[in-house]
This record gives sequence, C-alpha cells and structure tokens, in this order.
Amino acid sequence: MSANFHFHLPDFPPQRLLDEAALSWNLRHMDESPLLEADTSPWPLVRGAVLAFLRHRLSAYDDRLRGEYNHELRDELATEIARAAYRRYPWIAKDDPRPFPEPKDDGQSQLFTELARDLARDHSTRDHLVSAIRDLKREGKLAQVAALQTALAKIERRIGHSYRILTEPKYLHDASGSSSRGYGFPHHDEQMGHYYFLDDRAVTPNRYDYLGFYCPQCDARVVRHKQPINFGQGFKMIVHSCYCTTQAAVCPPAGRHLKPLTLTEWISAEPDTTL
Repeated sequence: MSANFHFHLPDFPPQRLLDEAALSWNLRHMDESPLLEADTSPWPLVRGAVLAFLRHRLSAYDDRLRGEYNHELRDELATEIARAAYRRYPWIAKDDPRPFPEPKDDGQSQLFTELARDLARDHSTRDHLVSAIRDLKREGKLAQVAALQTALAKIERRIGHSYRILTEPKYLHDASGSSSRGYGFPHHDEQMGHYYFLDDRAVTPNRYDYLGFYCPQCDARVVRHKQPINFGQGFKMIVHSCYCTTQAAVCPPAGRHLKPLTLTEWISAEPDTTL
C-alpha cells in the first residue's frame, strides 16, 4: 500500500451511511433512471454505492490515482478500502441487513435541538453538492451542474437562516430597556382548530391560562402555557397559542419577567415559518 494513501471511515450509523452514499451517487447520476433508493434498491447496488462513497469521498483515492494511475494500483487501493469497510461496518457483508432499527425517540420535540440537527444535515448536503458540481464540471455535464447550483443556492440560504436563528441573541438589554426574542408559528393543517404548544404531547386545559383577548383570525381565546417549555440548546420559552397560530418568547434571565402579552403584540408578530 502506498505510504501517502490515507483514509478514515466515519462512525456513521447504518442508515445515515446508506442515505449519504445514495445522495452522493444520485447527484452524480442525475441522467440515470431510476435513481438509487437507500431503502429499496437492490442491496448489491446500494452496497456498491456505499463502497464508492467511502472510496471517492472519504479517502485520497482519486488524488492518489491522478498522481500515479494504473489498474493494479486502482484495484489495490479499492481492495484496501473495502477490507476496512467490512471491518468497520460488518453489516455491509450481509445479504441485505435492511431495514435497520429505528432510533429511539423520547417523544419530546425540542425545536432548537431539531434545528441544530437539521443544520448539520444541511451542511452535509451542501458538501455533497459542492463535490458533485466539481466532478460534473470535470465531465462536462453542464446541464446537471446548473441544476445542482440552483439547489446549492437554496440550501445556502437555508443554512444562513438557521444559523442566524441559533446564534442571534435571545435576550436583549440596552439603555432603552430589555426584551426577549419571539418566534411565531402558523399552525399546520392538522394543528388547526385547537391549541398547540409546539409539543406533540396532549395538554389539558388546566395546564394553560386564558388571556383577556381573542385572536382576530380564528376567533379563539389566546392562552398561555403555565410552565415554560424546553426548546433545547439550553433555552426555555413562554408559549402562547390560539387555534391558528403559536407564539413563543425566550424566558428572560433569572430575576426578570416578561410583560403580559397584548392583543397589539399578538397581531403584529411576524411568523417564522422555517422553524
């Protein structure tokens, strides 16, 4: 084995490795049909995509061959990566290990934690897009490059928006006073017609307080959840709801209190539909 050939196999759970391998393959074979499906395509094809992903995206395989390409060296490098993959991921050698066990769900939805998780996935997808665009440009597939550049611009905007939400100050204090940052969430269809506190668990009426005004959009009384709700990433929020909208404000530091929500503030809140 060449002394300047290096690779490190990541500690990915099986489903993530299959999903990333299929995405990497499909971005480079957009002109093929059907595209590879991580969960349903024939296992030999999926396994081949996984080994190709490990070979081309997570090792110096391509760089090493460009410096000294020959069939014997190519086969030697590919065999070494395959051996390491079978040691690292024994399930690859099975006839078909799918479906994999579902990850455990604690049943608690924490929006900032989910947003951070989605941001990490978006960064991974962006890396796949950048890599695929570079390879397709080299192959002269300019129509596919244009399509991927459009997708890249969209995910770049989403990354920027998510990053701002996670990093922006959640509680502001200056000479003019103090304020907590708030977020608005229009209800999805299945959430319309009842109170929703950004948590899939049922909330009984004794757990919320009625405010002294009605939402002008749905005519429901606006209520506040009595207890702050954990949004993840170390933040708790005071959550209000009507039948069509939920609004949340970051809990202020200890010793400070939020002013009661007013109808004017309820009406003027800007919904943040991306959360």
